[in-house]
Amino acid sequence: MAVHVLAVLAYKEGDPVTSSLLAGSVNTNPVIIRRLLLTLKRARLIDTRKGAGAGSRLTRSPQRINLAEIYRAVENHDAFSSPSKKPDAGCPVGHCIRKTLEKVFASAENALERDLEKTTLADVVQAAKETCLEAEKARGNASKPGRDGALAPSAPRSAAKREALLSHAAQFATARAGTPQRGIPTGSVPARRQPV
Repeated sequence: MAVHVLAVLAYKEGDPVTSSLLAGSVNTNPVIIRRLLLTLKRARLIDTRKGAGAGSRLTRSPQRINLAEIYRAVENHDAFSSPSKKPDAGCPVGHCIRKTLEKVFASAENALERDLEKTTLADVVQAAKETCLEAEKARGNASKPGRDGALAPSAPRSAAKREALLSHAAQFATARAGTPQRGIPTGSVPARRQPV
């Protein structure tokens, strides 16, 4: 959700964006967006103003914000972590598994952050523009603008770069699956029971 919100701010190129507009884009309640904005403001990724010209905007160019910074801003715990309860010390596996997994998880977390550092917010916005253009072409409407002045196409990106961006996004989503962002719901829906 944080990358989505920041991508909208980047797309608006410095114009203030209200929490209502951001909530509409994300399709969530503005209160949830306002909580997220406070977190992003504490991380000095955005500036928020009240009154005339109210709204939020990026504090620096999207080329200078990478996904690792965003990830660190919204994470209050490691993406990979051991359960809070200690395992049975009398178990031959339980007495040493935590220390073993801590090493594995630390390595995975470091790899995730290194990969996220390679992608900037500007890269995400560019990839979103290209995805919109491809969707419009697939529908046969490449020359028609979106209903709300949707993301405009720009210079094509190499297929390798686009694949790398999608890979990073997938890794980020996988690491985040089912873990709340500082009290922000993940939007997961409980699985339906199957008839017996």
